Amino acid sequence: MVTRVQLKHAIRASCAILEQPGVIVIGSQSILATWPDTELPVVATQSMELDICPLADNDAQALAMVLGGAIGELSPFNEAFGFYIDGVGKNTATLPDDFSERLIAVSDNDTKGYVGFCIDPHDLCVAKLVAGRDKDMIFVDALIGQRFVDPRIIGRFLVHTKMPHSTRKRIEQYLQPIIELWDHHEVRAMQPRRSLGVPYSSVNHDAQTALTAYLNEI
Repeated sequence: MVTRVQLKHAIRASCAILEQPGVIVIGSQSILATWPDTELPVVATQSMELDICPLADNDAQALAMVLGGAIGELSPFNEAFGFYIDGVGKNTATLPDDFSERLIAVSDNDTKGYVGFCIDPHDLCVAKLVAGRDKDMIFVDALIGQRFVDPRIIGRFLVHTKMPHSTRKRIEQYLQPIIELWDHHEVRAMQPRRSLGVPYSSVNHDAQTALTAYLNEI
């Protein structure tokens, strides 16, 4: 299982290799920015892979490939630390159009000032539901079932997410009975108590600039 310490290590190592001030943490382990590994369901952190997207990668995602080669699966890094980085491109995940408004910036002494912009848990669940693989559905089921995310918020975010009609219909059919159950029993999601997120104003200015450029390209 991946821990918050390893998340910060991944951010630090990825930025150092890419020589960039920040990266996007786009996969399931981005949940660690909001909730500590000690509180999350095991299925939420059991993958030993962290999906990292370079903020600047104009050469056919060549930098993403560099990450995979240097600290990817079966690399010396993987063997030494027990987890690995999968370098991914901008179109790896289907996210709401406004996901950038909810990115969680992780940056402290442990990241050596580098910044990991992590996906909000509800945006992450949208991406998982669109992908729709068994492991994605298990992930979302666990987060909703233990009240780490609110299915109603996920449903609202779907409105701002581009996807095929058939995919939207499948997700709506999955969410609707859960939302009705939550409404009937007046269930509320838990509020994070120990988020790693820091104000954007406090993070590396170069990382802020790089993020803006990244968002203008997608």
